[in-house]
Amino acid sequence: MKKPEVRLRKFNSNLVTGGWAIIVFSAWDVVKFISSFFINSTYSQYILDNLSVDNSLMFFLEILFISLLLGILLFLHVFVGRCAINTGRGKKQGVAYIVIGIILAMSTVVSLVFNILDMKNMPWEITLAGTILDATMLAALIDLLISSFMVRHLKKKIVSEGGA
Repeated sequence: MKKPEVRLRKFNSNLVTGGWAIIVFSAWDVVKFISSFFINSTYSQYILDNLSVDNSLMFFLEILFISLLLGILLFLHVFVGRCAINTGRGKKQGVAYIVIGIILAMSTVVSLVFNILDMKNMPWEITLAGTILDATMLAALIDLLISSFMVRHLKKKIVSEGGA
């Protein structure tokens, strides 16, 4: 069995890599959402049919609300990614990023399920790309969460053994 210090370095490295992966995939997640939102022919047709001076305020509010949600989602992913990177580099972080990471993992599972269920409404290329993106994001989040728990556990173990 490997020494705890060696395993700690491995999981710290996983945290840095996983943090960057979460940040990069969050940008792709935003692009995927925007593309699926506007490529969806029923919604695009609805916009074209109902866009008038009277409805332009409602359309603007919808876009504003969606942009706000995407901004919050992007912020949460970047927050989790940055905290994981900082933890991997030895800086002490709280547990908030782990809790948010768990919530993001659960929302990614929901998104993955909706991607699969929405196959008939979207072109197969978009559905396949979204499914692959969500599966990869989920794998990165799970790896990040496992590494976070292992780093916490190994640090406690090293301290209790008097190694650091």
